[in-house]
Amino acid sequence: MVGGLKPSEKYTLLIREAAEYFGIGIKRMRRLAENNDGDFSFYAGNRYVIIRPKFEEYLLKKAERRTESYAESGSGE
Repeated sequence: MVGGLKPSEKYTLLIREAAEYFGIGIKRMRRLAENNDGDFSFYAGNRYVIIRPKFEEYLLKKAERRTESYAESGSGE
């Protein structure tokens, strides 16, 4: 591929790349990075960098918690 790696092949992504790859708005992605600094993101120079595998784990955990709370509330019946 000319121009570098695909986002799915990169270990780290910039805010714009991560937003596009995960289908999240840029502002929302920036807020997530700011609020979770050290978990799946870090500040390098003048920008946030997203650690793609850790962010994928974060999304899976959020989805599992949401599914569990949905099942516990009885809304799934």
